[in-house]
Formats: sequence, structure tokens, C-alpha cells
Amino acid sequence: VAGKRVAALQAAQPTKLADRILQLERSQLGTREQPDGCNCGPKISHPWPKNSLPSYESVTGAYYAPWCASFEQWSFLYGGYGTFANRSASVPYIIEWARERGYLHAQAKPGALVAYFGNASHIGVVESVDRGGFVDLSGNYNNSVARSFHPWGRSLQYFIWLPRVVAN
Repeated sequence: VAGKRVAALQAAQPTKLADRILQLERSQLGTREQPDGCNCGPKISHPWPKNSLPSYESVTGAYYAPWCASFEQWSFLYGGYGTFANRSASVPYIIEWARERGYLHAQAKPGALVAYFGNASHIGVVESVDRGGFVDLSGNYNNSVARSFHPWGRSLQYFIWLPRVVAN
């Protein structure tokens, strides 16, 4: 069984579409709220320089609100997938939308959305997976776009496998 799990982890390579989304998110690492705690700032709620991309929150219309889902909507739109869950910025809504379509899974795969549900809702995208846990990229993590490691079993999470992004 352990050998099969290791083989499955090694086989968990992102699709080309997931790789484009992950590359776009990596390019945003370090983008911060200005000032901290405002749910705003350049790229987050304010327009980018002329002839550039719109702000993350412009994709959902949820200005000055927690922006983790707005960041994922932005990343998936400009990464080539389009938006999902009716452009929602609500993590509980996104989870329910995915459940209704059979997209929720217990297994992490690169490119899958990962929704955390508990005292506070949060969403990111799985960058990599190994025996100890997984790494995600997300917006509004400590007021910035950040990379973080999550050991298995530490929080309640759902993995959302969107068609064309995650290989079944």
C-alpha cells in the first residue's frame, strides 16, 4: 500500500493548464495588502499600471473583502481556465458549488483548489504533494500572496478538481 501511495504521489504532475495557473500565481508571490489588514492595495483592489491586468478583486466584484477566492478566480481566469462557481468570492459557496458537480475529492493533486473550512474559510491551489503533506499558493495568507506547507491531518480541507485543470 505504501508503495502505491508513493507511486501515486510521484505521478501527481500538473496538467499544462494547471502549470500555467501555478506559474501565474508564483509570479504574484509577495504581493501584499497596503496597509496590512485592509483587504486592499495595488493588484488586490486597485488597478494595475495602464495596459496591464485588472485587480484580483475586480474579477469577483468583492472589493475590500477577504480576497483569497478573488485571487484564485483571477489566477484561473488569466491562467486560461476561466472563472468557476459563478465568480464567487465566498469559500463556502465554492465548496457547495463543487460538491453539487462532483468536483470535491479527498486527494490533493497539483492544480487542485484546496478549500479550508473551519473557524475561518480560506482557499488556495495545490502546488505540490508529498508524503508529509502538500504545499499551496494562496492570496490573503498573512495579508499577502504566499506559499505554505500543510501537514496531513492538521485542518479540515476539501480538494476541488476542476475539469481540464486536474487529471483524473
